[in-house]
Amino acid sequence: KSGKLLFTFNGHKNDVTSALIHPVFKFAFTGSLDGTIKVWNLGRFGEIQSTINCGAPVNSICLSTNGQSIFAALDNGTIKEFSMVGKEKNTFSGHAGSVLGVNYSLNNRFLVSCGEDKKVIVWDPKSGEQIRVLEGHTWKVNSINISTDSKYAVSGGNDGDIRLWEIETGNCLYIFRGFGNAIQSVAFQPNVKNFASTALVRGGKKENLVYVFNTRVGRVNDMEARAEEMKLKQDSINKAKEEQIKKKAEQDSLKKQKKVMPKR
Repeated sequence: KSGKLLFTFNGHKNDVTSALIHPVFKFAFTGSLDGTIKVWNLGRFGEIQSTINCGAPVNSICLSTNGQSIFAALDNGTIKEFSMVGKEKNTFSGHAGSVLGVNYSLNNRFLVSCGEDKKVIVWDPKSGEQIRVLEGHTWKVNSINISTDSKYAVSGGNDGDIRLWEIETGNCLYIFRGFGNAIQSVAFQPNVKNFASTALVRGGKKENLVYVFNTRVGRVNDMEARAEEMKLKQDSINKAKEEQIKKKAEQDSLKKQKKVMPKR
């Protein structure tokens, strides 16, 4: 509330890439390029509770909904799941290159990740199996986040695109463009309708800005976003029409075959 500095956490030997606070207990977690996750006890003035060795630089971390597991996106192309005491529980393999972002859905059904291979992957967090791969970014994807209703994911990457995905179907609903350079981070607001992103535009007037979007209309760079949305909708309509024409042709073919069949 006051913005007063409470603690300074010292202990990592390289850049800290990710930080979060446990939803129930007084613990904070930080991931670092030194290959560790540190668990900090907020009830004891931020002293180190434990250190989890991940075996590779950590680019991003997230917690499961129940707060019993922590997931680490690693530079070696894997995601590792650890218990709160540091025991390795599962390894998710599928990215070709560093995994840069990871996020867990509140309904416990999805784990999503993004990476240098331009892909967003949706995982089953229990089995570790891939559910689907979301493709469309043309450069590495830096950040991924799931909406609080667990229906949507938003991704941002070095191609300057922000993509809004429907997780259940894998459809890309919107593409937001016009930022000039890399999107560093994306995150939904709790009301689901809006999400925010940060964009770094080197040497430009938009450097280090935070953008807030309305997911239903695409307020930033609205015309381009809507044009892309219309194209995606038209592609979907055309695909549906092609399937209808194909189905009708098959039905007509069956009718003709029945007509020419000799009566017994």
